[in-house]
Amino acid sequence: MRKQNCTGCSAAKNFFTSAEFIGFKLKNEEYVRRLYTTFMGRDPEASEIAYWAGEIRSGRQTKESVMAFFGQSEEFTNICKLYGIDRGTI
Repeated sequence: MRKQNCTGCSAAKNFFTSAEFIGFKLKNEEYVRRLYTTFMGRDPEASEIAYWAGEIRSGRQTKESVMAFFGQSEEFTNICKLYGIDRGTI
């Protein structure tokens, strides 16, 4: 069995960029909702969804850049620490 080093961010990125996940063809709002659940461990406020979905829609941010922002958040860092996982980066 081969040991692989996987960080919290790399695991999340692998999930969000998988063919299966992309195949869901989620609208920006649902994509943002799932980022919040995964990286923040909570449901987002409507204003938070609107802000990030608007950033993606406008082209100011990409889905991957928003995911990277969430991956560097204090909330995700704390979740990773709680489980003894290296947060890493996207």
